[in-house]
Formats: sequence, structure tokens, C-alpha cells
Amino acid sequence: MKNNKQSRVRDESILLYIPPNSDQLLAIPRSAIQHAEGVAMDNFGDIFLAVTKAGYDGVSVDQQRLSDGTYIVAFIFDQRTIEGRLLQVLHKEALNGIVSNSPETVLKRIREEKKNEHCINNSAKEGGQNE
Repeated sequence: MKNNKQSRVRDESILLYIPPNSDQLLAIPRSAIQHAEGVAMDNFGDIFLAVTKAGYDGVSVDQQRLSDGTYIVAFIFDQRTIEGRLLQVLHKEALNGIVSNSPETVLKRIREEKKNEHCINNSAKEGGQNE
């Protein structure tokens, strides 16, 4: 019975969290925090690290130690960036056990999409100047 009570209390606890570079306070029920392990999450961690090391600003990570001694890792995705949107999709896939491409392949995709976005933005600017 004690374990059931502890489990219930754990599920009812709330994590208060302010993401980096944000002024929003998030109240997250502990039961909503997904726990994932395995090859897919290891692969995602490698991808996330490679994107961060490459200097892309659209993703960040934070770690918090909880009162029970466990840690949570929060991946933060900036939806205004190509890398933020792409890594959020890859994170959801990893949580479902889907292994992504290699970090090098993901970095190449980000570079290509940023190059295409840059070309589109330049074309739009040039079109506006001719009017």
C-alpha cells in the first residue's frame, strides 16, 4: 500500500520550470513528463549534441535535479528556426522508439533547408525592390 501512495503522490506533484531565454513559468504535472531510454533516445541525444555543437541557436537543453534526487532533462525547441522544428519532430519520433538518421545527415539537412530559406528570402526581397 505504501508504494501505491508514494506513486500517487509522485504523479500529483508539479514541476515549476522557467525555460532558458524565456519569461514564462511552466507548471508541469510530474505524470506528464515522459521517460524514455534506449537506442532511439541515445541516437537523438547524439543528434541534439551535434546540432548544439554546430552553433545552431534554435535548440537548447536544460537539466534540473528534483527533490527526490532524480534528474529531468528538458529539450527546448525554438519553432521559429529550422533546426528547432526539425529536432522537435525527431524527438517525438525518438520517444516512440524510431531511430533517426545520423547526426551528420541531420546537420546536412539543416544546412540545405537554411540555404533554401535564405534563397527564398532573397528572392522575395529582390521581387519587392523591382516594384
